[in-house]
Amino acid sequence: MDWRRRHTRRYEEQIYQRVQQSSLEQMGREEGMSYDEIKGIFDHVHTREKKTIQLR
Repeated sequence: MDWRRRHTRRYEEQIYQRVQQSSLEQMGREEGMSYDEIKGIFDHVHTREKKTIQLR
């Protein structure tokens, strides 16, 4: 877990995958989180994924 993040990396990756199949609003309702919090997780994981792909 990154000490600057509120959630574990695995949880954030799970949210990221589920948002791709659903929507930010739906995930917020299911997880009891705000739209902004879900969007922040999605953007963070997306950025991390892009950096990983670029390093390959």
